Amino acid sequence: MKAVNYPAPRAVSRKGRSGFTLIEMVVVIGIMAILLAIVMPVFQNLVGSQGVRSAVRLLCQKLKLARSYAINNREYVALVFPDDSSGLPTEYPYHYYRACIVTESSGSYAFKRWIPGEGWSKLPGNISLVDITDGSATGSFAGATTVATVNCASLNDKSGDDTTFSNLALKGIVFKPTGVAVMNSYLVLADDVMQSGSRVKNNTDDDLYIRVSQYTGSVTFEEK
Repeated sequence: MKAVNYPAPRAVSRKGRSGFTLIEMVVVIGIMAILLAIVMPVFQNLVGSQGVRSAVRLLCQKLKLARSYAINNREYVALVFPDDSSGLPTEYPYHYYRACIVTESSGSYAFKRWIPGEGWSKLPGNISLVDITDGSATGSFAGATTVATVNCASLNDKSGDDTTFSNLALKGIVFKPTGVAVMNSYLVLADDVMQSGSRVKNNTDDDLYIRVSQYTGSVTFEEK
């Protein structure tokens, strides 16, 4: 009987396969997870940095407009910034600001009226005004001027009783009718979040400072 010779089996080429094996998929996913873990903090810092810069540009523009209004209308003008002691609703401190006309008496300043057409403005995202310094003392808005008897009665708290927000003392930057500022101030902005009742900075390397000159009233900004 004649033997039959069967052809030897041929290896299957990878070019003829479709898809990936389970092991290959697991390896790829693992590599992607590692790369994502490396890149994500850098991306978050970049986004936070751009957010701070955007907030600085907006706030610089608002300060310049307040100064121009003071000069053009021969009034004392303040840009007020609520802090923890303001008594305003919790979302306002360190995030909101508003321009108003104030009166001056023996170096003290009191609210007169809000500038027409100007409402409360909010810094973008998680950006906060973490401090206003005078270049030496820090904390508690040491570089800000107190504006007394500010009327915020248009704001309602959760109970609906808006009388809580009248006659408040708010900190701010005050421009004189000549355009100069009452104090030499540095406004410190940062990207931060609230954790357990405290503000925690997302990126301490990206603090930006807005400088308001007491002698010229000029508004400039610089990095830390």
